[in-house]
Formats: sequence, C-alpha cells, structure tokens
Amino acid sequence: MNWSQFRNWGGESERTDAKNCFYPVLVKEGKIVGFGDVCPDDFHPKQTEWKDGVAYVYPIDKSGTERKWRYARQSVDEIASMLRAKRSGDEFQIEIGKTFGLYRSVWTDKRYDSNEYGTKLVNSLVEGSGFTFPKSLWAVYDPIEAVTGKYKDAIILDFFAGSATTAHAVMQLNANDGGNRRFIMVQVPEAIDQSLPPYKRGFTTIAEISKERIRRAGEKIVEGECHPDWSRDVGFRVLKVDTSNMRDVYYRPDELKQSDLLDTVDNVKEGRTAEDLLFQVLVDWGVDLTLPIRRETVQGKTVFFVDDNALVACFDRGVTEELVKELAVIEPLRVVFRDNGFVSDAVKINVEQIFRQLSPTTDVKSI
Repeated sequence: MNWSQFRNWGGESERTDAKNCFYPVLVKEGKIVGFGDVCPDDFHPKQTEWKDGVAYVYPIDKSGTERKWRYARQSVDEIASMLRAKRSGDEFQIEIGKTFGLYRSVWTDKRYDSNEYGTKLVNSLVEGSGFTFPKSLWAVYDPIEAVTGKYKDAIILDFFAGSATTAHAVMQLNANDGGNRRFIMVQVPEAIDQSLPPYKRGFTTIAEISKERIRRAGEKIVEGECHPDWSRDVGFRVLKVDTSNMRDVYYRPDELKQSDLLDTVDNVKEGRTAEDLLFQVLVDWGVDLTLPIRRETVQGKTVFFVDDNALVACFDRGVTEELVKELAVIEPLRVVFRDNGFVSDAVKINVEQIFRQLSPTTDVKSI
C-alpha cells in the first residue's frame, strides 16, 4: 500500500458552494461504516461528533471552517473503498488514495527506511543495542495490519525475533485500532561479542536486547496517543526451552535399575523451582500460557491460581488434608500437587476422595 498517495479528502470550497457535499462520514472502531444524509444549511456540527460509539465526521478544517467533500452524497458510495479514516485524538480525518487496499511489490516510502525507523529507533529505545540495520518498524507493521486488520485477536509468530521489531509492531497496531493481538517471539540466546558496545552495557545475549526493546517500546506506546478501546496491555512473559523438570525415571519406568531406586524418592531434578513445575504442568495440560497467574499463601503453603480457578497448583511439601479441603471448596477446573508433597501417605490417598465429595468436576493430578 502506497501510504504517501493518501491525501485529505476535504475540498477547498466553502460550504455555500458545496450543495450535496456536506454530510457525515460514519466511522466505527477506526473503519468507515457508512455515510449520512446531506445536512441542512442551518446545521453547524463539530468536526467529529460521537453517538453510540460511532463517529460522525464532517468536512471541517482545523480553523473550524465548514468546507465540502470531494464527492457529492449520491456518488460517494462508488469510491468508498478508496477512503480511510485516520484518528487524531478524539477526531478523525478522512483520507483518499487511489491505491487503498493494494500492496505493491516494491516499497519506496520513507517510512520503510531501515536506518531511520530501524537502527535509530532501536537505539533510541535501547542505547547501544548494536543492531545493524534492523527492519523498519513500518515494514513489519504494514504487512501485519494487512493480514490481521480484521482479526484483532490474532497471534503473530516470529521464529527469528532479533531486535523484536515484530513485537513492537503488534503492540503499536493494537494501540492504533484497539486490537488484542498477541505475539510469540522466538530467539536463541546467541552470545554477544565481549568487545562490542552491547556487552559493555550489560547485555550478554541477543535475547536480552530483544526483551529490553519490548519493555521500552511498550512503555513508550502507552504514553502516546492510543485507541480508546485498547486495553493498554503491553505485558509479556519470557519462557526458556529446557529439559524436563522430572528425573528420567519419571518417564522411563521400564528402564529402571535397582541402582536408580533412590531417585524415586524425589522425582524432580535439583534446582527446579515451583514456577518451573507450574509451567511444565501448563504445557502438559494444554493450558494457555498467557493466562494471569496469582500466587498466594494458603495455610503456610505457596499456591498458584491460574486464571482464578482454571488451574490451582501447590508444589510445597507437607500438604495437609485441611489444605486439600480448602482448595477443593474453590472448585477449580484442575488441581495439581507434588507427588511426594503430602504430609502422609494417608493424605495422598484421600486427595481424590476429598475432591470427589467437594468438587467432583475437578481434574486431580500429581507430578
């Protein structure tokens, strides 16, 4: 799409010379949804007026002078596909472009300059990032908008995150049109040469720069002009691919040797945290990794609540029957404990019975 060919659709003539050309353009959620009737001569509206979530945009310039649209009301429907609404605060400007909706194979607009909107932009967010000509933000933004413009809950995956331009573009697009798109960035922790500026600034891998760029870009976007329906959610989680949290005997009991029996006392590898176990359970159970997680202390034990009651997990040792009953009263969809985390074998045996009585629909699991 050649954005440079768009221009303001308002004409130069005064309203007195514009019979049949003074009418509202109806805009909803940033998209033109229709056109109103020609206004009477004694009607003098604001440039943009809102009613039930719909913006009524009139051909009035910044000085307040009433002008006209370039097409009369009876012919505007024929060129509707050439128009777009551009938001400016609580107002919209209506623009027209011959190439609206078309994407050229060669992009020459200045917004695609990888130096101005790539290198300089990244360095303004993460000083000394060291990236050489990363993609222009807009060279990524425009294709994402083209593909997901109508799908505001889309998930965008980038297997080679680099400087995280894709994440930046997704957040900016959400801010502009009120979307709720999500991104998945994948970046190997490629080491940075110790002689380069990024390393001297504390970045040891490319992945660290990627994360920092997302944080700072999100902060800057939230501070700027945003769509009123946007949630302003620029949060993200960082997950690392690793080996299983469980000792091998947990997955290969048929290969168990007598010398390995002591490993069954604790089947979790050393150094693994409760968060490590939680996310393994989320993956095994197919639970959305972006759901909100709340950590609370219940009867002296750390308990995780995923999306309130989508999943409840406790990996502490010394779990009592009283704690199990308190969690069962919540009626979670799923609950998980550490296999050797119960205060006694009797409690471990009674867990399923307790949930069967107090929350029969809960899926109970131990690892």
